[in-house]
Amino acid sequence: MKDLKERGSWFTEEILPHEERLRKWLRSQFDLRDGVDDVVQEAFMQVYKASEKRPITNPKAYLYSIARNASYKKLKKDAMLVSESFEESSTVVPFEPSKGSDDWVIYQEEVGMLRDAIQRLPKKCRKIFVMRRIQGLSHAEIAERLGISVNTVSAQLTIGLRKCAQFFEKV
Repeated sequence: MKDLKERGSWFTEEILPHEERLRKWLRSQFDLRDGVDDVVQEAFMQVYKASEKRPITNPKAYLYSIARNASYKKLKKDAMLVSESFEESSTVVPFEPSKGSDDWVIYQEEVGMLRDAIQRLPKKCRKIFVMRRIQGLSHAEIAERLGISVNTVSAQLTIGLRKCAQFFEKV
């Protein structure tokens, strides 16, 4: 992006129209209490700053990705747990960058880091995490297949999420 006016126009056209849905998505996915405004503001600032350095080819996906990461940081900072609605949700914002783009390279790096984080989980935790997050099974389905309680599934997922978040903070 070249000048301030051009970036401002881009931001107004490509990012601001997603604000209302982003807020709803954040409220449904994360137990941020009164922190949604802070997360949205942080995401907007990061997207705007990133637009100074390079063009963003998929603004909506990039915004949601930044907001998700800002939510995790806020939750950790406030020592809050991810809400149960996030655990049971299957809502995903699809992100399919075109091959060869800058976003594709970043996407591949992030997928590789996620694989590393998952591989470092304890065996039982990793199995439950993959069944839920990759295969999309519900807590009840996982509990039934593994012969464990739904509470154990929830506890293992919380451990998995926490360990993955810690892994990404170190990277």
